[in-house]
Amino acid sequence: MKIKSNKFIYLYLIIWFLTNTLFLTNYPFVHSDEPWLSGLSRSMIFNESLQSTEDFFDLYERHPHAIKIIFHIIQIIFIKIFGYSIFTVRLISLIAGVLSLFLLYNLIIKIFDKDNSHIIALLTVIWLSFDVLFLYISHFARQEVLLILSTLFMLNVVVDKNLKPIHRGDPNSFIIAWPVGLYLLFKILKGGRIISSF
Repeated sequence: MKIKSNKFIYLYLIIWFLTNTLFLTNYPFVHSDEPWLSGLSRSMIFNESLQSTEDFFDLYERHPHAIKIIFHIIQIIFIKIFGYSIFTVRLISLIAGVLSLFLLYNLIIKIFDKDNSHIIALLTVIWLSFDVLFLYISHFARQEVLLILSTLFMLNVVVDKNLKPIHRGDPNSFIIAWPVGLYLLFKILKGGRIISSF
């Protein structure tokens, strides 16, 4: 992925990031999901297992999705480094938010590919950075902003002009995929779990 930028975007994003750290714990009010998710991350640290769950869910087997597991792993790293606090767990979202703004800037430049595309991209980033919903997801210690970040990253890769084409008709892909497909079919027919525990 090629990065296209100028010094103004870096300056703006640094100012935006530092300004947001000043009211990161105050705005918006703490949502009930934040202590729940971060508490679960802390429980995973204490039990030394990603299978750790809340006491009221222990009666049933759970199958958390991959983004939730990745989110908890990131939270665990931040909690171990900075300690357990609302600032720590919200800092993850703020970092993801600032990276999302940069990727949006880069994406707009690639799409327009004109002399004034830097100005268009910068104005769009400034507009989005003041949007209330974007501020919410950049401050909440939840997974939404990570989805935005991953989507923008993938769009940058797709739009990149130097991206080599993917040959979908490659016969080797079938050779690699059929054993996995047979295994999954066998597990489904047997009635067992497809994904083993972590």
